[in-house]
Amino acid sequence: MVRRIAITGATGFLGVTLARHFAADERWRVRLLARRSPPPIDSVHPIEAQPYNLEQPVDASMLGGCDVIVHCAHDLTARARGVENNVNYSAAQALIQANEDGPRARLIFVSTLSAHEDSQSEYGRVKYATEQLIDCERHTVLRPGLIIGDGGLFRRMLTQLQSAPCVPLFYFGRRNLQTIWIGDLVKAIELVIAKRADGLIPLCHPEPVGLGDFYASLLVFLNRRVPLIPLPGEPFYWSLRVAEAIGLRLPFSSDNVLGVKHLRCVNPRSALDRLGLDVSDLQTSLQRLAAART
Repeated sequence: MVRRIAITGATGFLGVTLARHFAADERWRVRLLARRSPPPIDSVHPIEAQPYNLEQPVDASMLGGCDVIVHCAHDLTARARGVENNVNYSAAQALIQANEDGPRARLIFVSTLSAHEDSQSEYGRVKYATEQLIDCERHTVLRPGLIIGDGGLFRRMLTQLQSAPCVPLFYFGRRNLQTIWIGDLVKAIELVIAKRADGLIPLCHPEPVGLGDFYASLLVFLNRRVPLIPLPGEPFYWSLRVAEAIGLRLPFSSDNVLGVKHLRCVNPRSALDRLGLDVSDLQTSLQRLAAART
C-alpha cells in the first residue's frame, strides 16, 4: 500500500533531506509544502508540491489524503511581543486545526532541545509553546540536538568559522551541547512512523560535548587554527541588544547568546532504545560529513 507524507518547510535543510529520503521509497508519495519552489528531487512517484506560507491560512484540502505530516517549517527571522503573536506559533495552530478538520494524519512536530519551560530565547520559547498545542497521545514531538550536516544552522556555523579571526566562547564556554547526524534524524523519523511512536522524544547522542571541544573539533574539520576566547555572556548579550535596536546586522544575535546561556542536556537513551536507533557522536558525524563532501 502506498502512503502519503506531507513535509512543511520542504526547501529547508531537514525538509529537503526528508523529501529525498521518502521520495526514493516506493511505499511513499511525497507532498512538499513550501513558500518557494523545491529543488529537483528524484522520485519513484510524482512529487506533489503546494504553496505553503506560515503567514497564510491552511486549508484542510492541502493535507487531503495524507497519512503523515512532518512539520519542519520555522521562520527564524520572526519576532513578536508574546509567543502567541509569533507567526511560527500561529502557523502551527492553523496546521493542527486543518489536520483535525481534514485527514487527521499522524503529526510529527520537529522541535528542539532548546525547548523547555525555562527557555529564554525566542526560538526555544516558541518551540516549547508549540509543543503544548500537540496531543502527544496521538502525535509526536521530536527534540533533536544540533543537526550536523551540510546545511542549515551547522553549515552557517562552518561558513562563519572559515573566516573568523577567533572564536568567542560565551559564558566562558561552560556549557555543553548535544548533536545528531542528519541521517540519524531522518532514520529516527522513519522509525517513529513505522513504530507509531507518540509522545515527546529527545534525539541526540547521549554524551554532551563542551562548547570549547565542539568548536575545536569544527576548526580541525576546517583545517584552521584560530584562538578560542572565553568571554562573559551577559555584557555581550546587552551589547547585542543595543546593536540590534539600532539596526546593526551581526554574525550572531542576542537570541543566540540566550540560547547558549540556557543550554540543557538530556538523557535520550530510553527514547533511542524505544526506536532501536544508534546515534553517531560528533566525531563520527564530522567524518560522515567529510565523506559526503568528497
